[in-house]
Amino acid sequence: MPPVPRMTRAQRLALLPDLLARRILVLDGAMGTMLQRHRLGEADYRGERFANHRATSRATTTSSPSRSATS
Repeated sequence: MPPVPRMTRAQRLALLPDLLARRILVLDGAMGTMLQRHRLGEADYRGERFANHRATSRATTTSSPSRSATS
């Protein structure tokens, strides 16, 4: 496989609008933490496209710190 060319931050950011329009992107780590600070609700996550969808988009986990099975 040929090596993947390195991209600048600006090049990566330029790709995001198209990717967001075509795919569900999973943002993890610090980005997820930053999104949680906005305290988004169900309607925020659904947007217009999924406003009337019957299934909930709410995660089954909480935003509290994770705990091990032994604690």
